[in-house]
Amino acid sequence: MRKVIAFALMALLMICFIWGNSLKTVEQSADQSAPVAESLRPVLDPQEKIEKPVFHDFVRKLAHVVEFFALGVFVAGFAVSLGAYLKKTLVSMPILLVLSVAVIDEYIQHFTKRGSLVTDVVLDFAGALAGLGCAWLLFWLWRYIKMRKEHAV
Repeated sequence: MRKVIAFALMALLMICFIWGNSLKTVEQSADQSAPVAESLRPVLDPQEKIEKPVFHDFVRKLAHVVEFFALGVFVAGFAVSLGAYLKKTLVSMPILLVLSVAVIDEYIQHFTKRGSLVTDVVLDFAGALAGLGCAWLLFWLWRYIKMRKEHAV
């Protein structure tokens, strides 16, 4: 049960972080992401072939994907640990949860005058699905290796 609670708390904290960022104004959000974009530019675009506003927008979209990837990992951990506790496989609940978080995230941005885009929901959901998939794969591999070791003894 500790794992269930730990993963639930991590997922909840990630949701608060995501929605907290959505509550920021356009200026606050730009002030937060501009230094990140500038620090990533020498690594991702060392010859500066991409225009600054386009690169900045790319970094902002990438941040969405990374945030939701992390959320997907935490939600997968919650679903796997809760499923083990309940002796059930939970698949649709985590998928619907991350989709709901993505939709609400864009809905919040509508009220901060940042605008809400369906493409951002798709990016967020894709990042979350990637996180869910990677985490589920790792949990499955962990169980498979653990089972093989138990049967080998």
